[in-house]
Amino acid sequence: MQTAQETAELLLLTVPQVAQILQIARGRAYELVADGQIPSIRLGRSVRVPRTALVGWIERATSGRELAGMTENTYRPAMRLANPVGRGHSRRKGG
Repeated sequence: MQTAQETAELLLLTVPQVAQILQIARGRAYELVADGQIPSIRLGRSVRVPRTALVGWIERATSGRELAGMTENTYRPAMRLANPVGRGHSRRKGG
């Protein structure tokens, strides 16, 4: 495993490294890359995220123009994202 300093110096990141940097689940990072929300490139069968593209994506997200591919109108606080609509909400009260 690489140290944080070594990861900070890489030009291209693996998806697990992106997940670690963003402090999200590895599966979620793969979803964001597969959906094209996080910019990536293919090198043969490998997928890499250019560090500059990730930084730009984060800057756009924090400026309110983009957040994981969502517009400002569809943004929901992180607590809501942890329990997406449709999961765990199928039980009816009183039954």
